Amino acid sequence: MEESYTVLSGWMISIKRAMELFDLDFDEACQNFKIDSRAFNNPESRTTAKNITKILNYTNAKLNRHDFSISVANQFHPNIFHALGYAMVSSESLQAALQCLANY
Repeated sequence: MEESYTVLSGWMISIKRAMELFDLDFDEACQNFKIDSRAFNNPESRTTAKNITKILNYTNAKLNRHDFSISVANQFHPNIFHALGYAMVSSESLQAALQCLANY
């Protein structure tokens, strides 16, 4: 059995917003890779790190560039992680914020 790392699907919200800036269809990209984009409305849902990589590589290829991840980072907001995001932002230090993440 192959190990598969997962991430909170909230990252897909930032990816979707960044794709919209470039007039790219997020739902079409998800369909191409058999990713259920409806699941991202659930704050507890997860997706594989491979799915994130597939979407990022797809978008870089569509845009003929290698820096789409920067656009994704620019669209990040702590609220994509709901209460966890706000707990991290309100932490006293980076160490405390990362501890919140590790505890989650």
